[in-house]
Amino acid sequence: MLRAAIGIAVLAVAASCLDFDKFEGDAGTGGAPASSATVAMGGSGGMMIPVSCTNDVKDTDESDIDCGGICPDCANGQSCLAYNDCLSQFCNGNTCAACTGEPDCAAAPDTWCDTAMDDGTCVAKRADGEACAAVNQCLSGACADGLCCNTDCTGACQACVASKSIGADGTCAPVIGTTDPDDDCSGPDVCNGSGSCAALCSLAPPPPGSTNCPTVCTGGCNNGQCIVNCTGQSCQGQVVNCPDDYSCLVQCGAANSCQNAVVNCPDNYACDISCTGNSACRNATISCSATGLCALTCGSANQACRDSDLNCGSNACAATCSDTWVPTVTCGTSCSCTPC
Repeated sequence: MLRAAIGIAVLAVAASCLDFDKFEGDAGTGGAPASSATVAMGGSGGMMIPVSCTNDVKDTDESDIDCGGICPDCANGQSCLAYNDCLSQFCNGNTCAACTGEPDCAAAPDTWCDTAMDDGTCVAKRADGEACAAVNQCLSGACADGLCCNTDCTGACQACVASKSIGADGTCAPVIGTTDPDDDCSGPDVCNGSGSCAALCSLAPPPPGSTNCPTVCTGGCNNGQCIVNCTGQSCQGQVVNCPDDYSCLVQCGAANSCQNAVVNCPDNYACDISCTGNSACRNATISCSATGLCALTCGSANQACRDSDLNCGSNACAATCSDTWVPTVTCGTSCSCTPC
């Protein structure tokens, strides 16, 4: 008898804790909770639903038998009172139906008609940076470069995808300088990094930099320029890779500081190597990027650039020497090549 009494008490407490209101995130018009005092497990992920949604009867808080209202959404062809009674989010008159165009989704806020989903479903519009195929799919009403964008981004040398521009996905920003991914510019001209076209030769677009200065920039960062201070012999025999999104200044001021070093210049942005110590850049190799402006300065110190190599890209490329030992300059396709 005692065990039976305890069991009845536990059931009473459990029943008092049950909540039959529709759970947050469920579709439906809402309404009064079902009159049943129990719940049943059902729906995707084991969703708890009122047992009245499984009794094969159209109750007063349902739009059709066991669906709509406080119950799971109704399939196409079943009765509805509002858009959120339906899986398709389209209540055509009083019947759930597949949407065929944007007007069918007018009642469902911030949705568009995806005809590829269950023959036509009103789905949520997408935030900036998410994939899109048309403007109606985006909350912003703009779709550019395959992404929802904060503006229509139709100007020359502008893009809304980070791989083309100096901005983030979903934000319209100038195209990376010295490039022209969408052929916006005429002839040999390229984008200048500020949203316009310009001649490539001697073009030094403003580098965007980043919020965190890369560790290779031992001299810090200044307005998008990475400063590499090769103090002592810190760069001797080393490979110095200038970081992306920065222009690069490599300072070899101490004797032998960059001897036998390899400097790889950054894509698209200016690269300056300064060799002022004795044998500072002896036997060093400077590899300019394909489109970045490139310069090597050999100071008056003894043999500062002896046996060094400057390999040019297609932008202007120059070596300046104050010593009789001059670097080997390979002009390649440089539009303006100036050896010592």
